[in-house]
Amino acid sequence: MTRRPSQRPIYVRVCRSKEAFGVHRSTVYRWAQKGWIRIYKRGNVALVRLSEVEAFLEASPLYQSDPQAVAG
Repeated sequence: MTRRPSQRPIYVRVCRSKEAFGVHRSTVYRWAQKGWIRIYKRGNVALVRLSEVEAFLEASPLYQSDPQAVAG
């Protein structure tokens, strides 16, 4: 079964976090260590739920596109 191009993945490999979210994989591991997101293991592969990381980024003032949000 192949995935249609219009469908978004549910999970993203941590090693692809730069492409998916614009952050280094060590940043994703740090977020998980702090309990902000969860890493799921499937064999040797570390995965993050796309919707979970996107929700975290939307809620985080450091990653919002509005510079005033960070300044307060």
